[in-house]
Amino acid sequence: MTTTSLVQGVLPRWWIGEGDGRQDEPYISIEQWDRELRSMGFGGTGTVIYDHDPPYHVKATMVISPADFTTTPPKRITLLYGSTVSPLVRQVKGCLTTQGFEVDLCTLSQQSPAGQDIVALLDLEGPFLQDITADTFNTFIRWVANLESVGVLWVTRSAQVRCEDPHYALVLGLARTIRTELLVDFATLELDKTDAAACDAVARVSIKFQRRCKVSEFDPDFEYALSDGMIHVPRFRWISVAQQLSQDLSDGLSKKLVIGRPGLLKTLRWIQIPHTALERGEMEVDARAVGMNFKDILVAMGVAEGETIEGKGFGCEGAGIIRSIGPDVSDFNIGDRVLFIQSGAFRTPLAIESRFCIRIPDDLGFVDAATMPIVFSTVIFSLIDVGRLEPGQTVLIHSACGGIGLAAIQICQMIGAIVFATVGTKEKVQYLVNQCGIPRHRIFNSRSHSFLQEVMQETENRGVDIVLNSLSGELLHASWQCVAEFGKMVEIGKRDLVGRGKLNMDPFEGNRTYAGVDFAGIFTRRPATAQRLFRRCMDLYHDGAIKPIPSVTLFDALRIEDAFRCMQKGQHIGKIVVTMPEDPRILPISPVPHEFHLRSDASYLLPGGLGGLGRAVSVWMAENGATNLVYLSRSARSPTNQPFFNELRSMGCSVQAFVGSVDDMRDVKNVVAMAAKPIAGVIQMSAVLRDRALIQMTHDDWNVAISPKVRGAMNLHEALANHELDFFVLFSSLAGTRGWTGQANYASSNTFLDAFVQFRHRIGLPASVLVLGPMEDIGYFSEKGGMLDQIRATGIHTLREPDLLESLQLSIERSVPPSESSGLGFTNPSHIVTGLSTTRPPPNNWISWKRDIRMAAYKDQGTEETSASTSMNEGLREFLMAVATNPHLLDTHSSTDFLTHEIGLRLYSFMLLPEEELDVTQPLSAIGMDSLVAMEVRNWWHQNLGFDISVFDILSAGSVEQMGELAVEGLRAQLGGQQHYRSHN
Repeated sequence: MTTTSLVQGVLPRWWIGEGDGRQDEPYISIEQWDRELRSMGFGGTGTVIYDHDPPYHVKATMVISPADFTTTPPKRITLLYGSTVSPLVRQVKGCLTTQGFEVDLCTLSQQSPAGQDIVALLDLEGPFLQDITADTFNTFIRWVANLESVGVLWVTRSAQVRCEDPHYALVLGLARTIRTELLVDFATLELDKTDAAACDAVARVSIKFQRRCKVSEFDPDFEYALSDGMIHVPRFRWISVAQQLSQDLSDGLSKKLVIGRPGLLKTLRWIQIPHTALERGEMEVDARAVGMNFKDILVAMGVAEGETIEGKGFGCEGAGIIRSIGPDVSDFNIGDRVLFIQSGAFRTPLAIESRFCIRIPDDLGFVDAATMPIVFSTVIFSLIDVGRLEPGQTVLIHSACGGIGLAAIQICQMIGAIVFATVGTKEKVQYLVNQCGIPRHRIFNSRSHSFLQEVMQETENRGVDIVLNSLSGELLHASWQCVAEFGKMVEIGKRDLVGRGKLNMDPFEGNRTYAGVDFAGIFTRRPATAQRLFRRCMDLYHDGAIKPIPSVTLFDALRIEDAFRCMQKGQHIGKIVVTMPEDPRILPISPVPHEFHLRSDASYLLPGGLGGLGRAVSVWMAENGATNLVYLSRSARSPTNQPFFNELRSMGCSVQAFVGSVDDMRDVKNVVAMAAKPIAGVIQMSAVLRDRALIQMTHDDWNVAISPKVRGAMNLHEALANHELDFFVLFSSLAGTRGWTGQANYASSNTFLDAFVQFRHRIGLPASVLVLGPMEDIGYFSEKGGMLDQIRATGIHTLREPDLLESLQLSIERSVPPSESSGLGFTNPSHIVTGLSTTRPPPNNWISWKRDIRMAAYKDQGTEETSASTSMNEGLREFLMAVATNPHLLDTHSSTDFLTHEIGLRLYSFMLLPEEELDVTQPLSAIGMDSLVAMEVRNWWHQNLGFDISVFDILSAGSVEQMGELAVEGLRAQLGGQQHYRSHN
């Protein structure tokens, strides 16, 4: 008897089911739930997850589809079969007919009925793409080219869940590429068996596939797998590689940001430090957002020292949640949201004096709160306390688009002062004009001393009453000359103060004042003053006189180096804020990775290991104990390899290099036999690219990219069957994970590798696959600068050598077959994907997988310039909503101009062209427009404007202006009741 039955059995309603056969308990079986739900119009028990493996389970979680009370007419569907109408084909047809479908049978060489979705059964006679002949391949390509707007559900055998034959996985990469390149809804259903239950699953998934829609944030599921009677859909789970490779965080330890060598930002790292007890008046706060200030970069670069580094570390302001309270603290409670000023804010948890904490108002989030304390406290002290700023006075604000600059503008406007400003880019000029209301003639260039002449001209040679200066060198002296008689220059910069710069004495004769302000010194030596300024800042916020810094660039704490580099470049607008994790264990700790060693008594085989990636991997292996590396490559005897081999030998690692190809079994067997020491591990890196649009791809194109990975992996598997390997790592590509335009062949070869891992695991052999995104410092893309620029333009995160090596170590450690998880669905920890991240906010990025529901758990760890992205998204969205309500708006010239400008911005962003150079009348050919960029525009067009346009129409448009006219025409047709925009033929 279960505990639940014992407790609930005393209640009368527990026995409500006695009359229908439930004499002991009110529970009903999963099968009965399914019947009851279906009888009421629901979708039945689609997914069932038990708390333990049956029959030892107590309860189950069921996912059901809502009732659908709409009636739809029977739909026709085409069943695509191979050489014969087998009994299995007839059985599938029967199940579809039972579900209300009218089914047509068709072969690949026949013309499919127009307008009907297709269920393809070609893989059920064997892996259709394995060793495909030229004639069959060409027939298939012609069939794909004629799919047009219909959807395809390709039924295959298990590839992603407990795969027995990895050749079935070839279709996954092909399907993903078809979805990306041709915008065809090409779905896959994998079957572990071909019985009656499998045929029923085909019918059920066909119904769901026919109901697909793309109105939500994500596209519908396009990949299904039937396993043990349950239909699975794939989802990625994000992990931190560094965390997986680190020892567990010990209790009683905190984490703190330090720099190993000032001047080298790559030595920024998190370290563990003792967790100290709270002193009187202190509280412990879990920081959620930390604001960066320019002094952080000065300290990191070794330019300044001061309190920040002599005290408690980087960061001096932020916002978070109180974790615990020390003695003599009565104004706060555990769980309160607070913003704070505290040196060493890049630490978790953080001990803070309660007097430097203020509760966050309910209308203020952590990120916005973290933008305020230091900049407004500094500006209040500089302009009001020191400057004695009065209404009508003039103020010159240098670097006016920085955090302090934008805070100073708000204070000046609050008081009624006249603002003059300097900035370094046209973008920042426009920001001040549009967002801050500063006239263009009062904005000058901060990168040359030309502002001196312009300030004097605007003020009729009088100068300004206050200069808020952060410039250095000659520009500091030019700023000093801008100060009017009886005026003040407030110095908040550090370079000249630290560098013991000199100042011209003549201006002092005009009763001018030069004052230095360093808020870190105020906080350390005048804490009462710092507290007063902090509270004055928040009082002004409560009164509505000021607001948070409106433009924020966000970085995750895992990308702290990138945050410092962004601050170093000085190209951002507003504040840089670093978001801290709720669980500090995900922060990688440099000093405590667990030990990793390779064997000195064995050889390691590296097919294709003489490229950029292979060389980096080889050196890393030698550094970690490998003493014999074996290479198989066509270029093994090239003289260019000798310096590299000599380097390895100098590290104590012997080298064996064999000329040959991994897709030739004779070459593979020869290498295995000739290895000086037994082979204990393999890292298969062979790859060949033959990029071509799918409908133009030849059989030779297909085989050239397929053979090194598919035949190569199988050759290695067979040749090493009698070797006890510690690991077998296969390098794969995001081309297979997502399906990149022009790489259907390469994508298919990579999805084969993904399944190959499970194939080996099923027979107890080690294997793991490492899926890599583009590398920026080594390898193929690093040698193709133009291609790397195009990739960056889309917003895809590029990897560096340390990313590769860390991920490789994790892949090696996860090569052993994993134990099956119980009751939580199928997971594959040996399938590691790295590089799925974005560096640019929407809509400036074009991440091809951002609508892929498999990535639904993705959390963007890149930058997010919230103000710009939000305004650009909202502008187009509001316009489309407006014309949907009133289509006559499309008849106005302003609508055409708006759409033209939006399309032009996207196009220039894709092509890495400066937006300020946008000329909508310029011929597209003059700016280098090609078919690949046109594909990107087409996909953006489809997702944002809601209708299709062909690549041919885009290239034929002639100019951005004409593309805008096509957009208006298409929207007008769409709102007039047509479903799709018909391209011109």
